[in-house]
Amino acid sequence: MTARPRKQVRPHTEADYASRPFGLVEKPGMYPGEPEAWVYCDKFSYEERETVSLKTHTTADTYDIEVIRDGHRPRTVFLQTGLPGRKCSTSPDAYAVGCGWPEALQIHLEVGKWELAFYLVVISIREFHGRVYEREGFFVVKDRARSTPFSLSSSAALAADFVLIHATSTLLAYNDWGGANHYRGIPDGYQDDKASPLSSTQRPIARGMLRLPQNAPREANGTMKVKMGDLPRFPNLEYAWYFRYPRFGGNYIWQERFDEAPETQYCFRVPQADPETDKNPSRVTTFWDCSMVGRPGAQTVGLTGIMGCYTRYGMGSPRSSGGFQVYHWALAGTSLRYGDSCGTDLINIAGLEVDGVDY
Repeated sequence: MTARPRKQVRPHTEADYASRPFGLVEKPGMYPGEPEAWVYCDKFSYEERETVSLKTHTTADTYDIEVIRDGHRPRTVFLQTGLPGRKCSTSPDAYAVGCGWPEALQIHLEVGKWELAFYLVVISIREFHGRVYEREGFFVVKDRARSTPFSLSSSAALAADFVLIHATSTLLAYNDWGGANHYRGIPDGYQDDKASPLSSTQRPIARGMLRLPQNAPREANGTMKVKMGDLPRFPNLEYAWYFRYPRFGGNYIWQERFDEAPETQYCFRVPQADPETDKNPSRVTTFWDCSMVGRPGAQTVGLTGIMGCYTRYGMGSPRSSGGFQVYHWALAGTSLRYGDSCGTDLINIAGLEVDGVDY
């Protein structure tokens, strides 16, 4: 009996950065005959006077690079057209080891000409019927005056109404460009649901993680003095599960670590699988509340993801679309069950993936 082929439930032309079974897999040669164009930078952030090294791959003869200072009102600050295209050899496990593409273009960050901000890097080509095909990368220009990762000594920091942390570790956890991420993707004979404990910074970012659709709302809520991103429109900033420096967060569960470069992020989750378990237990990539890590979430961000993050999984919400755990004496006798919501609006009083504390 011949086995039936597995059904691809989404066309490969649709964005699917959440990395679902049978969804989009972005890597060279995955879909023969389809256009390809990708870009990434050698680092996520730079200081003035440094040089951004862009790595590109495309099936087109020529391509354009546009750099946009992102924010409430995006503004193009760099444009180079007609660059010669080339296809690059790519490792099958580029999601873990990186692409290793050669440098295609340099951008020198001259002092005084680049704001401290997030910059979207757009590579674009034209398909045979004339349609523009685009993919995105990014980099951040940071303040040379900072003395520590969270220094408030610079004038830009002192003028800010709030501090926005670019959740690059969360981005790396979900980035499945190349075929896998920290949640799934490695072939396992079923739904390719085996997670990769390694996630490389040396590869493009999956489609849909850096750029919202053109018609997405970007209206400001009042006057703000923020100089480092205004109202950024990159959706990966919505969540902050993984942090190298545990200070601010939400859905706060997993400790991860980088290599020295840093070009690789590690997240094994299970201590027995992490080679650091015997050598340096406090660096083990498992949940923050683990005794060997010694950094409970409630002592750093005030809450922890293990007290409610998965409230709506499975039968966690049997009678509502949102809820919380009911352990309080004030709700005794109300017949409320685990996962139920109470109040005038029964929708999403507490939604999927929230934090809590056992007090």
